[in-house]
Amino acid sequence: MQSKRNFWLGLSAAFIAGLAVGALGGSYGSFRLAKSYFGSNWLYEQAKDVESKVAFLKTLRSDGQQETIEGLEVELDDDLISMQPDKFITKRTMAEIDTAVQMAKEYRLIHPRKSGRPMIDRMIVNLFANGYPEK
Repeated sequence: MQSKRNFWLGLSAAFIAGLAVGALGGSYGSFRLAKSYFGSNWLYEQAKDVESKVAFLKTLRSDGQQETIEGLEVELDDDLISMQPDKFITKRTMAEIDTAVQMAKEYRLIHPRKSGRPMIDRMIVNLFANGYPEK
């Protein structure tokens, strides 16, 4: 009788432990998948924003509309420093980030500027000099 009881207790404990491990594993996998999807898509969109802003800035510079240009320059700075790749992003997104940063770097070589925000200026200089670290 005692061994039958121990058998059912052991089986119940193994079942409960299996449920707990399965639930934790499933939750972790779902979290990683969601983070990868949303982080990668957000960074992809940020890279596309940088590319379009560089194209827009080039057009505006030819017309000399300084106030609009400065507003876009500030947005460009903010977009550039916000794109911090992580290990969950896709290769497509990383390639888009690289393209966006290169476009911005080439643009800023032709049209250098100081933002009046020294910390932001240092971050942009470092980004252009070193790129984003590989993840």
